[in-house]
Amino acid sequence: EFKGKMSTMFDMNIDLQENSPPIHSQKVSESFQYPQPQHQSAPPNYAPQYSNYEDDDIDEPPLLEDLGIDLSLIREKVIFVLSFGQRDSFIKFQEEADLAGPMALMLFLGFLLLIKGRVEFSYIYGAIILGTVGIYSLINLMSEKLIQLYQTTSILGYCILPILFLAFLSIIFDFKNYLGIVPSLISIVWSTG
Repeated sequence: EFKGKMSTMFDMNIDLQENSPPIHSQKVSESFQYPQPQHQSAPPNYAPQYSNYEDDDIDEPPLLEDLGIDLSLIREKVIFVLSFGQRDSFIKFQEEADLAGPMALMLFLGFLLLIKGRVEFSYIYGAIILGTVGIYSLINLMSEKLIQLYQTTSILGYCILPILFLAFLSIIFDFKNYLGIVPSLISIVWSTG
């Protein structure tokens, strides 16, 4: 039955090929003409307008500024955390929140743990997100003045800096013994201070 259908289809294909004229024998109609391009002459004193790309680049803001990343602010906040921050400058630290610095610090922490041979990116981001939402909820429940979530993320993200030092030292030294307790406690106290 299958052979019968195949032979019928094959016969139909041969019939179509026999009934149609070959392609090379078909002639193009004599009356058909291809459209000719029309040449328009430029008006006298015509000078083509070229875009000056150098002028366009001058008007553009730098890429980091365009993305809202302020490196001087990030540097100030890192120095603030490293110097155990003064209470009067904490207000400025809280008001000028950014997320680029904490994101860079979290990526650097993941990179340091990756050097040690541990792929912990999901744990880092999970702990940071849960911790930030928890602290944000706790602060807003206890305080009369509300704080925004991005401000909480910025503050906690910069406070992870001492943990970066601990991660860097853990590449060099083995902290799986009693000697690892001391630098761990120092970095925890430094982060919460």
